[in-house]
Amino acid sequence: KLQWFKLITIRNHIVICGLGKKGTFLAEDLLSKGLKVVVIESDINCMESKLIRKKGGIVLEGDATKQETLNSAKIHRAKHLICLLGNDNSNLQAAIQAYQISETRKTEELNCTICITSKELMHLLKNNELFSADKIPFRLVTFNPYDRTARSLLLLDEVFDSSTNSANRHILIAGWGRLGESLIIQAGNTWKFHRSSKLIITVLDRAAQKRFSSLVERYPGLQKICTINPIELDLSNNSR
Repeated sequence: KLQWFKLITIRNHIVICGLGKKGTFLAEDLLSKGLKVVVIESDINCMESKLIRKKGGIVLEGDATKQETLNSAKIHRAKHLICLLGNDNSNLQAAIQAYQISETRKTEELNCTICITSKELMHLLKNNELFSADKIPFRLVTFNPYDRTARSLLLLDEVFDSSTNSANRHILIAGWGRLGESLIIQAGNTWKFHRSSKLIITVLDRAAQKRFSSLVERYPGLQKICTINPIELDLSNNSR
């Protein structure tokens, strides 16, 4: 009852779709700053929801890709929408529904931030006019958590600082997952601005050669900056 009473009057709040690790951490951080937060989650964990509610947040159970669920979170009066659902398609679908709701929005624009892990989908969104209607008060921002993590890790390495004198660098990456690939790409992009010699990157993965072939096909310019050594190795096998 208290939640519904808050929803009657709430405005300029932040709606978070997804109460996973990222969603829970973000909600707690925002609430600690005194901001108004509404969380939408299809499978509510009692412990996490109690924690958010105890700190003053509102937790609603429902599918964030449905307009009726977003409407129940008073999205038409919200200031921000942050989509941290389990996959790119769900995050994009939630954004599309919010965009359609915003057609009748009478207040300032809705700032929508969505998590996209696919580089291909990220590129498509940046070059698509899906959310570009002039009169709809809606602004879309995308972010890739793997790219951001890779950039943060590289910032900690002084060798990538242009003020250092090191000409050679060898990076060893264990695992060619999404973060591993982001590290390769970000390291190459950073290195080319500071060094004349090639960056050496060795990657250990059980499908290293296949992933390497896919990478150079999509980013042919990387081989001009980096020498990438793919080594086939099953890291889950403790006997090797």
